[in-house]
Amino acid sequence: MIGYALELALETFPLFALAIVVGSLLDHYLPQSIYKFGEKKDLVSVLIAALMGSLIPLCTCGMIPLAAKLKSRNVSDKTLIAFLISGNASSITALIMTASIGIDLALQRAFASIFFGVGVAFLFSYFYKQNLELKTELHSHDECCEEEHSIGLKQKIIDDLKIFSKEFIPWILAAIIIASISHEFLNFDISQFKSTWYLTFLTPILAFPFYFCAGVDVPIIEEMLRLGFSGASVLSFMLAAPGTNLTSLIMYGKLFGIKAASYLIGISLISAITIGFILGQ
Repeated sequence: MIGYALELALETFPLFALAIVVGSLLDHYLPQSIYKFGEKKDLVSVLIAALMGSLIPLCTCGMIPLAAKLKSRNVSDKTLIAFLISGNASSITALIMTASIGIDLALQRAFASIFFGVGVAFLFSYFYKQNLELKTELHSHDECCEEEHSIGLKQKIIDDLKIFSKEFIPWILAAIIIASISHEFLNFDISQFKSTWYLTFLTPILAFPFYFCAGVDVPIIEEMLRLGFSGASVLSFMLAAPGTNLTSLIMYGKLFGIKAASYLIGISLISAITIGFILGQ
């Protein structure tokens, strides 16, 4: 088990560092006007928001302050939700790490996260009849960006490596430990069973207590594939685990209120399972 854990660590941590560097370069060179989307309240704005969210190198903790800033600019609720949900499910960091398993899987994650964000946005708008209101004040992304661009690129990369390592490494280690225990004690092939459709429901629900940011879940996904989990169950896990969990519920509750947060988590969970069934086939 220790040997397998070391193998996963040697495979995961260099990619994790590379992903942070790529994210830092993108964040440094992309113009800040890129965050000023969503002025039109229509499908185009929602699609752009979902696309941007799926690429921005931030986790749930980083997406929420940025979402609060967008809300303060009177961005529509649909646009805001699409940006937030797709951003939790994917990022340039997550896509690079997922590509270590397979390019096809990374592309599937990118496409599904956009579809996920758009779907949740419209469903949330349909079922939650009230307008979203910020319940707390958070630092704006513009202020953060001004500080980041006042320092050199080299120092920014170093700072990002320190910050993201402190935030993510404990969760990566937790994922590696879970994957290693599974590898050691679970040696059956799930695909041999006649019916495994229920796993598409089960995997996102089992992920709810845990907080695995998009990309950190890669060791677990790799182990799920080894055990024979279907594409549907793997996809539903990828979409749900990063943003449909207890930590996200608490953070959304602080931002929008517990009622709106409960609607958002519930709709996201159902959407992740549904998309898993549709696209994971």
